[in-house]
Amino acid sequence: MAYFEEIYSGGTCDAFVLAFCSDLFTAMPEPSAAVDPATPLRVLSLGPDLWQLVGLPDGRHRIELFDAAGRVAARHDLNAMQGTSEPFRLGTLAPGLYIGVLEGDASRSFRLIHQP
Repeated sequence: MAYFEEIYSGGTCDAFVLAFCSDLFTAMPEPSAAVDPATPLRVLSLGPDLWQLVGLPDGRHRIELFDAAGRVAARHDLNAMQGTSEPFRLGTLAPGLYIGVLEGDASRSFRLIHQP
């Protein structure tokens, strides 16, 4: 029996592969139940100026980003599947703190710090 199988899985699967395929980019998402509307939205930074939202119900959504003065700085239409949105960019927005709100549900908001 391989070392990784004994340590990580008790010998029931190929844990060597499992150990390297457990992140967002190589793992296969498992089908999940519908996202609970009370789930807070989280924002993930996928790299320089590349963002993704987690906690969205499946379907099409519009988010609005507000600057510190309360002005709408940007709007994005996003598709979500299995609770995760497609990646989006902020582009030419100035560096700073933005508050994002899911259109039609002001209680679903998130903070995003943009540092291009």
